[in-house]
Amino acid sequence: MRRGGEPVTPERIERALRLVAYLVARDDEGEVYLPILDRLEEELAEYHRRERPRDRARKLLSAFTSETRRALAR
Repeated sequence: MRRGGEPVTPERIERALRLVAYLVARDDEGEVYLPILDRLEEELAEYHRRERPRDRARKLLSAFTSETRRALAR
């Protein structure tokens, strides 16, 4: 997915989420940014839903330590 010339990646969405979360949390006027926060959360969830199952499985496994992998292999 591309918008504005740069690919939309989960990292970019997460970076934008942190920025908007800061804007929302800093004061009462930040509530005007809530729709943007909601949209970014939806976009990130959609990105993860679209990942291929094998890619999702590999990502989950890469998070395990080697000890955990050995324990699961038993």
